Amino acid sequence: MTELNSDYGRFAKAPEFGRRRARPSESIACFGGMLIGLAFASYLYGWGILDGANVGWLLDGGDMSSHFLGWDFFRHDAWRWPPGANPTFGYVVGNSIVFSDSCPLLAIPFKLIRALLPDPFQYQGLALYANFMLNGGFAALLAYRLSGRTGSALIVAALIVTGTIVTSRGFGAHGHETLTAHWLILGAFILVWTCQTRSVESGRLSWVLLIAVSALTHFYLLVMVLAIWGAQWLTLCMTEPRSYGRLIRHALLVAVSLCTVMYLAGYFASTNTAPNATGFGYFSANLLTFFNPHSGAWFFKYPAGFGVTSLSKFLPKLPERGDGQYEGQAYMGLGLLIMVGVGMCSWLLGKSFKFSRGACALIATAVLLALLAFSNVVSVGDKEILNLDIGPLLATLFGVVRASGRFIWVLYYLLIFGAFLAIARYFSPKATFACMSLVLMLQMADLAPWHRYLHNVSRHLSGAPAIANDADLNRLVSGAARMVFLPVKSIPEGFGGFSFIAARHGVAVNATYSARTSETLLARANQLETDKLLSGGGMPDEVYVVDASAGTVWGLSGPVCRQKTMECLPSEWGQIIVMRKRAQ
Repeated sequence: MTELNSDYGRFAKAPEFGRRRARPSESIACFGGMLIGLAFASYLYGWGILDGANVGWLLDGGDMSSHFLGWDFFRHDAWRWPPGANPTFGYVVGNSIVFSDSCPLLAIPFKLIRALLPDPFQYQGLALYANFMLNGGFAALLAYRLSGRTGSALIVAALIVTGTIVTSRGFGAHGHETLTAHWLILGAFILVWTCQTRSVESGRLSWVLLIAVSALTHFYLLVMVLAIWGAQWLTLCMTEPRSYGRLIRHALLVAVSLCTVMYLAGYFASTNTAPNATGFGYFSANLLTFFNPHSGAWFFKYPAGFGVTSLSKFLPKLPERGDGQYEGQAYMGLGLLIMVGVGMCSWLLGKSFKFSRGACALIATAVLLALLAFSNVVSVGDKEILNLDIGPLLATLFGVVRASGRFIWVLYYLLIFGAFLAIARYFSPKATFACMSLVLMLQMADLAPWHRYLHNVSRHLSGAPAIANDADLNRLVSGAARMVFLPVKSIPEGFGGFSFIAARHGVAVNATYSARTSETLLARANQLETDKLLSGGGMPDEVYVVDASAGTVWGLSGPVCRQKTMECLPSEWGQIIVMRKRAQ
């Protein structure tokens, strides 16, 4: 890399890494980045979440409860076809580990060795740590390949693993541990931007593997990776007309392998889901998302205790159009904002604006995904500047990716690595390292309160819910075949603790917190179960968990519990009453 400062245009054409072994310094950078990810994850979350038998922190009823319980039911259930099918966890809709976000990449292998695992067992903590380490490793690898400078590459890795779009997805925040796997996006960047692309064959298997792993991790990450691959594929079609045959074979290989993986994982296991769920245009990104340290996220609404009101120590909170724009929150941090500004100045002062075709593919993808992130309802702060009527057909299509604000992540990373590339090209190695060190110091100072909040939350992990050891409740559930939550809805009241008990006894549950659930189907099931209970038609092998405070079942518990054939437990869990028909 001795010519790094000699030809600005040439740097845009990445060196040919695809046909030779990695350099030792490249491996050092990657390993160092992984260590940075490990160290920061340990600071944020502690080591307790790595204990597979420690599941109490996953049963508070949030997103991570669904992720863990989906796996918990899956491991106790028999093998089905397709392997990812998980019908006992929400049998009303016919579930799979995909729709409970239980990460098929880990769930299926762990089920293969379930006899060797403790019961209960969780891998959500392991997934968080692994993602932070891989995020650091891939970020350092990409930064090194763009600059050839190990020290600066490690600083970039630190900036990535401490960034808000990753940390706001983990424990203590949104609780989407699978959505912290941004190494998949960075892996796509590496394949497009720095690997040998003169031959389609050279990267074919790498793309197939990356896309398959993305599908087994999370659907939204799959869409982003697939979009980056598609942009590169189209670029190659335009620039290599003689390779049409190989390009078509490559596309067919990707399509066939992806469909196979998705089928086996359980993407198509349920016929009762609602792929066109509402929310597109609401769960969007704001045009000021990179500058706004605030959103409608739940953890900003409870400042008492360990709570925070902003991601930034220095920058002011900006208003947003709606609470749903937390999905598109991508505050960069003071350090990264300055870095991107310096990078833009470096581009303007550079010798050339030549871009490689890989860079062009990334830019096109980032722009298109950003437009999708902003959605048809575009806003600046709390001002709506554009509202396009996209019609029912497009609304149904875009409903598949209703939380489109997440797609801003690709532009976020492109700006960061594009700025770093420009800085590394314009300044000397020592000046680059000094500049990046200053950026990191400003970034860590700005995000310090946010990181401290996550650190404090993780030091107060909750234990297993008290109802898990309730003798009367376990007796009532024992021997049953089904647990029926009433009212039947996508997030039943108390579903975490009661579902955990159901899994211990091998009892299927009718509804749970799951993605893409048909509200029409749930309403129909709710009416059916309510009428059945009131008419005395409950079955002895069914346990009913009734939220007596809900309007749809108001007054239900009294008449039902007065039936001599029903046994009801006293209400010891708020307004929830558990009942089961006595055997005749």
